[in-house]
Amino acid sequence: MTNFFDQSEVLKARNQKNKVLVIYFITLAIMIALFCVVFITYLTFTYNDPRTPYLKISFEVVLVLYVIFSYVYLAIRYRRVNKYYKFLVNQQTGLKEKTEGKFLSYSNNKQIKDSVDFKSFKMLTISQKTGKEVERQVLVDFEKEFPSFTEGQKIKVVTQGNVLYSYEIME
Repeated sequence: MTNFFDQSEVLKARNQKNKVLVIYFITLAIMIALFCVVFITYLTFTYNDPRTPYLKISFEVVLVLYVIFSYVYLAIRYRRVNKYYKFLVNQQTGLKEKTEGKFLSYSNNKQIKDSVDFKSFKMLTISQKTGKEVERQVLVDFEKEFPSFTEGQKIKVVTQGNVLYSYEIME
């Protein structure tokens, strides 16, 4: 069996997730330091200093921009990296299902499952419930290359959550 995922990918995804978090917390520390500087500067101003409104407005603009940055950064970038990391961990530990069948075709259309991008291939397999031939779609990580199957080739795949984990060419 040829494994499609290995432990090093989980480590890379964890490092990427940690890097994204470190970048966010560094920007948060910069914002807290900027707030302290603005607050101390505000305390040093006299009662009716003409620079006070400019200081307040400029900090409020920076704060609003940071809140927008935080929402976008955490909602898009961190969320996708974290979902991919969880997907890889689940691939290593989840329940596996073995299936044999004939390869039919590849599909490069991007599909999203649990915020992770996939492409797919189709195979013809026999249903365990009905005993009839059914067409099954198996998902493949979008960033990886398809396995080199030819049409009509008999293959055995191991999937976890309908995502390809490993495969073997039977003939």
